[in-house]
Amino acid sequence: MNYTPIENQTWELLINSRKKNLANEACDIYLKSLLDLKLPTTYVPSHQEMNHLIQPFTDWRMVPTRELVPYIDYYQMLANYQFPAITTIRPLQQIKYYENKNPDVIHECFGHGPFLIHPEFSTFMHLLAKFSLTRSSQEQILLGRLFWYTTEFGLIETPQDLMRK
Repeated sequence: MNYTPIENQTWELLINSRKKNLANEACDIYLKSLLDLKLPTTYVPSHQEMNHLIQPFTDWRMVPTRELVPYIDYYQMLANYQFPAITTIRPLQQIKYYENKNPDVIHECFGHGPFLIHPEFSTFMHLLAKFSLTRSSQEQILLGRLFWYTTEFGLIETPQDLMRK
């Protein structure tokens, strides 16, 4: 997908403003993985570029999508090391990171990208998805809640504390 100059500006403004606060808000695993991932800061990376950045670390790859996928498809994709990633970007007027409640390319690449290259975190996400596929639809809904509060929000216990990304 080709992003407009305004969309690239939105990416640049948000990424650079978020990086200023991360030391106080993010766990060490995320911070180190973000440095290792080497996301561009002046433009929105394509999914091909994201996959090129992820590939040296894990078998994961981002698969572009325009909207959220149904949970059963989500589990199937994750079980195959495919992370469905929204390609749209928030409007410049919604530059505050948590102002926009819908996932977008910033959320996917900047929020999830670093965790996709972390071997333990990404393995947990893969195994939880595989396990979910063996369960009933009702159990999948319950596992989805566990999934939401662990992999989506990056719940990680560190020697210092229980942290969220």
